[in-house]
Amino acid sequence: MSLLFSASVMCMDFSNLSNQLKEIEEIGINRLHYDIMDGKFVPNITLGFDMIKDITKISTLPIDVHLMIENPSKFINILKNYQVDSITFHVENTINEAFRIVELIHNNNIKAGIALSPLTPITLIELILGRLDFITIMTVDPGFAGQQFIPETLKKIDFLRNVKEKNNYSYSIMIDGSVNLKTLPTIMKHLPDILILGNSGLFGNPEGLKATFYKITNIPEVKNNYGAK
Repeated sequence: MSLLFSASVMCMDFSNLSNQLKEIEEIGINRLHYDIMDGKFVPNITLGFDMIKDITKISTLPIDVHLMIENPSKFINILKNYQVDSITFHVENTINEAFRIVELIHNNNIKAGIALSPLTPITLIELILGRLDFITIMTVDPGFAGQQFIPETLKKIDFLRNVKEKNNYSYSIMIDGSVNLKTLPTIMKHLPDILILGNSGLFGNPEGLKATFYKITNIPEVKNNYGAK
């Protein structure tokens, strides 16, 4: 599978959103990562639902919605009316309804994913892996951009890849949190499928999006997998 890149919408310049959406598509970004936080599951409050409609008028990139909220099942029926490719929720507060939420997402013809905070053991979702389209490994504590990278979380990728190959599962492994020029050589040793780029990885670099993404895709460990079949 070819390595893919997803851009974090909450890290974009909202005063220049239309141009940035067009630019990231032009430089080769594959997906959009859309964080929704409610101030309860995590301390921050971020993007709302209606902005998705505005984005789909500008960009054709698939949108991955990452729900960092309490009671995510209540919002699936709202999101089904938006043009989203996937919905990812956290297992930490849905342990007793995770199977039902995945089924609800799939019943609305949307791909389903589960996100794991750094200290959440991968074995917690082992029984549901065969039903998932995406697993997001948080390499920082959820809720804030610009946090310190936690390299110990990368062990989860190795476990997921082994289980995937052994059972012929089809899920993709996303990495979310401080993915940047400094951390990518280490991250790529574990061969994730999708890298989410935020402030430290893309939007906070004064050289601009095109120059920054060029540097990222030319890191040897990235270049060997980017565009591969």
